[in-house]
Amino acid sequence: APEKKIKDSPKAPWKRQSSLAMQRRRPKASVIQNDPERSFVPTEDKEKIKRRKRRKSGNGLGAAVCLVTCLAFVLTAAAVKMTMFEHRKEAQNILPNSSAAPEKKIKASPKAPKDSTIVECEISTKEWTSDEAANGTLRIAVHKNAPSSELFLYLVSEGYYNDNYIFRVIKGFHAQWGFHTPSEMKNWWSRIEEKRNKVDPENEKTDLKNVKGAFTMIRGAAPQVFINLGSAPWLDEEGTLPLGVVEEDSMHLVEKIYTGYKPGTGQIPAMNNGTVPELFPRMSKVEKCSLVE
Repeated sequence: APEKKIKDSPKAPWKRQSSLAMQRRRPKASVIQNDPERSFVPTEDKEKIKRRKRRKSGNGLGAAVCLVTCLAFVLTAAAVKMTMFEHRKEAQNILPNSSAAPEKKIKASPKAPKDSTIVECEISTKEWTSDEAANGTLRIAVHKNAPSSELFLYLVSEGYYNDNYIFRVIKGFHAQWGFHTPSEMKNWWSRIEEKRNKVDPENEKTDLKNVKGAFTMIRGAAPQVFINLGSAPWLDEEGTLPLGVVEEDSMHLVEKIYTGYKPGTGQIPAMNNGTVPELFPRMSKVEKCSLVE
């Protein structure tokens, strides 16, 4: 028997009604475009949009004006406060009954002892041509009753410290000189042996301490001496006591002594070989030390 064509089942009545209802609710785009009354943006709505845009632009301008005004107010208040501070400062400097405390002058060196002998040492840094180089006269007040003072004054009178490099400089600690080659020291030991034996730090007392500006001889009555560039209380405890101080007017020269060469990096071999000007051009030198009558 021939196959029978099976017809599709008819749509449900409610589906046909819903599709017809949707067609009625959705007019064609062509009808909407040609009908001015049913356009997407009516003329009244366009006017509202324009007014809304104008209000937004006006609000932005108003915010900018407010920000500028606030900034101007803050700057004006700061300027007024600064002017008042300057007037107050001027009044404190002018009025005789000002409550401002006078500035205290900080001393860079301890006070020189009353019974002291002045020693002048000429310092030079010939190879370093700069305003920051140490060049000038260093004045040292030597305490007569301090340990090693007699030995130091004798060495100065004999010219021991003349033509001698400040070879060991440690920032914040000391600047040291008084080194001679072993062959040169053989002659000096025999000349100072008697005075070295007289030095007894345990029996000699002094009020001087190893602070910035104090002048000290190395413990054991070795001829080498140093200027303290800072406080060293451990030296006081072990008995390495200062024998004098650098006068305050000479401390500016001490501050100029170059501290950039690390100790133990060839300074002593360079002094023995005479190559200090080439290898350490900023090393300062004591040209001559003499007693001031």
